[in-house]
Amino acid sequence: MNVNRSFKRKVIELMAGSASAQILSVLTIPILSRLYDPESFGIFALYYTTSAMIGTLANFRYDLAIVIADTEAEGKKLLSLCLYLSLLFGVLTTLAGFSLTLIIPSPELSASNILLTGLSVVACGYIPALGAWVSRDQKFQVLGLRNLIERGLVVAIGIALGLLGAHATGLILANLLGLIFSLFYLSRHAPWVFDPPKILFHTFKQYSRFPRNSLPSTALSTGSPLLLSFFMKTHFSTALLGQFSLANRLLDGPVVLVGHAFGMVYLQHITKTDISHRKTMFLKSLSTLGLVTAPAVIVFAFVAPQLFELVFGKEWYDSGIIARWLAIATFFRLLYMAHGPILIAAGKNSIEFFISALTLIMFCLAFLASVMLHLNLEWTTISVSLCSSIASLTGLLMVYQVLNKESR
Repeated sequence: MNVNRSFKRKVIELMAGSASAQILSVLTIPILSRLYDPESFGIFALYYTTSAMIGTLANFRYDLAIVIADTEAEGKKLLSLCLYLSLLFGVLTTLAGFSLTLIIPSPELSASNILLTGLSVVACGYIPALGAWVSRDQKFQVLGLRNLIERGLVVAIGIALGLLGAHATGLILANLLGLIFSLFYLSRHAPWVFDPPKILFHTFKQYSRFPRNSLPSTALSTGSPLLLSFFMKTHFSTALLGQFSLANRLLDGPVVLVGHAFGMVYLQHITKTDISHRKTMFLKSLSTLGLVTAPAVIVFAFVAPQLFELVFGKEWYDSGIIARWLAIATFFRLLYMAHGPILIAAGKNSIEFFISALTLIMFCLAFLASVMLHLNLEWTTISVSLCSSIASLTGLLMVYQVLNKESR
């Protein structure tokens, strides 16, 4: 019992740090929106989605194996493997970026932005591995504190560089310096290992089930935001991408925070509930969360343009129009995020993969409709919101079907 209480306390410490970081990020958006214009936010969105997606895939998801490695020596080999893979992908990303400038000259593809993106890929690939080692040692307070301090540094540096007149590079550099802090902070609680690549080939093969099982779903889930950013950039403009990015960023923070917190509590309760009552609990939980959040979403949708103009500045009025329609998709995404974890507990990982694939396909359909019908940004956002909502509703329907079969 004492062990369980200790573990729960450490998990709460992790959640508290993550929640505080999310709240800080949301509260400081009005300051950043007055220091950086929509185009700067658009360039940052391209940088962030690119580095986050490639970085997440860079370690081939061997970070997942570190937590359950049989011995500390095996864990160190996996940590070393993640470092080499992250460095490799960072170099490849940088080379690809410079090669792309020869084909598509663009101000967004400046040498500084490309180099910063390559470094960010390395950090985004290796930080999860270091975090996995810290989790292996159950030092959850370290992870929670790292989330909070990193976010605080990113915000402080971003504001400072904005006051000095920096544009998109200020946002990118602030994010990278936050990642570098996390690298050094987590490295204090994990070993630095540089095993020869030849030795790590056996480790690469031994734990190959992790990239085989996790890479496809990870690529799909991280690919959707990247695809969305590139479409907005090519079909509209970098400034309109910035408008879209701010709206999405503002809505995404609370959804991740509330969805994960609610999902953790829901999963804990439903796994302790008799199988015959799980469907009833799901329906009750779904209706309660929906009734609580729906009024706020409706009010927000009506006042979003005026609210954005008041809080973020006159040039962000269009972002409020975008947020009005994204709020609908956000509502259904919140419901799915809060109840989707039951699929993992039930061993239905294939359904999670299907929902990720469906979301990507629906986004592609929305983009196709935008191009063929010559839709403006608002109507494109409506189609994206509709398609995203359909994917989330499909996920909820599958959760219901799983619980319905269990209750028979």
